[in-house]
Amino acid sequence: MNTETNKRMIWIGAGAVALLEVLIALLFMMPGRGWGSFVPGLILGAVLGGGAFVAGIVLVLREADRRASQMNGMFAASGAGETAESTESHEPGQASHKTMERMQTYLLDIDQNVEQVKSSADVGVFVSDLIAESARSASARSLEQSENMKEIARTTNEMTAAVQQVAGSADEVASATLVTSEQASTGYGQLVDAMEQVRKTDGTIQTLLTQVNRLDEKSGEIEYFVSIITEIASQTHLLALNAAIEAARAGDYGQGFSVIASEVRKLAEQSSESAKRVSTINASIQQDTNEVVGTSSRVADDMKQGIGSLEEAGRSFQFIQAAVDEVNVQMQDVSAAVEQIAAHTEQVSDTIARAEEMAASTSEEVATVQQAAEEQLSGMQQLSETVGGLSELTGGVKQAVEHFRELQTAN
Repeated sequence: MNTETNKRMIWIGAGAVALLEVLIALLFMMPGRGWGSFVPGLILGAVLGGGAFVAGIVLVLREADRRASQMNGMFAASGAGETAESTESHEPGQASHKTMERMQTYLLDIDQNVEQVKSSADVGVFVSDLIAESARSASARSLEQSENMKEIARTTNEMTAAVQQVAGSADEVASATLVTSEQASTGYGQLVDAMEQVRKTDGTIQTLLTQVNRLDEKSGEIEYFVSIITEIASQTHLLALNAAIEAARAGDYGQGFSVIASEVRKLAEQSSESAKRVSTINASIQQDTNEVVGTSSRVADDMKQGIGSLEEAGRSFQFIQAAVDEVNVQMQDVSAAVEQIAAHTEQVSDTIARAEEMAASTSEEVATVQQAAEEQLSGMQQLSETVGGLSELTGGVKQAVEHFRELQTAN
């Protein structure tokens, strides 16, 4: 009956140990800790459960010690009872045999309890060894995880700094594109003013070219009139020469007319000479006018080409301004996106920093659990050695009882 009770106590203790392990592990999985805390929780639960298991074994050992004390009392009582019964009934071996049978029953019960405790202690040593090994492995993984979290935190900080630098560069580029857009707009306005001024200059040149053409026409008319004057002077000179000839024929009567004819001839010669000079000057004017017309025509052509080039430059400025405006809009979007990335990166960095702190705390907890597991393993080994010694002691007591029984039987 006692053996069955002890077995039930041991099995109930083992079940309580397992349940305690799971409960403590679940406590370690409270919100904010995650599955990473399940292993240290399980190990800590196993350590505490092992302690409860050891406490159960200690209770069984105390029960065995109590039985041994009862057996010692029985030895003492057997001696006194044997003397009394031998005096009264003259059956000196009857009480001793009954006492020996009861002692054998107690020894058998104690031996079975000790064997059960020894088996349980061996299992406890094996489990404690597994727990200690798991604690050491968890400690190594926890340290590795802590180092990895430090490396991740360092990398995240570098990434955060890089993102902030990119954000600053994006802001600078956005500012530069805005300034470039303003400069392009100003340059396009200046180009439009230059195009307008060139068009005005082209209009002035066209007006000048028209006036020069009119001047060339007037020079042609002057040349026509000069030719008429030259012809008239030539005819007048011829008439004056004929008049002088006729005056010479008239003798004294023609002297006065001869003087007039001479003066008319001189005037005709002067008129002819003046007409020649006017013709020469007019020819020079016509030549200069033609050169001015040619130059003005070339300038007009150049102005037309310049206007075309300015119009092309204006279209290019419009394209550049549109492209710069588009780049400015895109850079603003990029800047906003980079700022969002920077904000998220800072949040990630904060989360990783908290995770790093939790990893360091978990590493410390696992180290504490490992130390407790090592201490439990040492205690279980000592307990196993103690139970082994108790088993040897029980065997010695059994041998002594058997020897005592043989002596009683012989007597």
